[in-house]
Amino acid sequence: MDSCYLTNLYTYNAKVSYSASLILTVDTAELPEYTVYGEVADVMKYTFAHADYSADDGTKTDEGTFRVYVSGESRIDTFAAYD
Repeated sequence: MDSCYLTNLYTYNAKVSYSASLILTVDTAELPEYTVYGEVADVMKYTFAHADYSADDGTKTDEGTFRVYVSGESRIDTFAAYD
């Protein structure tokens, strides 16, 4: 995961120059079987709809939607994974 602490943007996409990579290693040998670690945070999801128009004649050239997830403060916690 790449994190930009200035904007609270966390991404698994290509790293930007001002972000920091986070690497966490945890020993789960003493924990119950199927225990995994994961990141927990309050997250807000925004969905945007867009339409693109030609600058020449104003006709619609494309449209679609995309989502942005904004994360609050996060923490690492344990979870029981089941098969």
